Amino acid sequence: MHQERNERRRQRCLVALEEEIAGLEAKLRHLEEALQTASIAGDVPQVTALGVEIVELQETLEVRYDEWAAIADE
Repeated sequence: MHQERNERRRQRCLVALEEEIAGLEAKLRHLEEALQTASIAGDVPQVTALGVEIVELQETLEVRYDEWAAIADE
């Protein structure tokens, strides 16, 4: 029974992480599109700001991928 409860908790954590990852990936795609638009427009400050935000988001995604992998391997 204790093991079943832990498995349910693990599955809930995986689903929550998958949902968060999907949202972060969608946001990353949006930012990359905005970066391309700003680049074409020659908006250097916007390109710089978006570049920083993209790097930060990619780092967050890497952490979430690692968390997901660790839980999936339990």
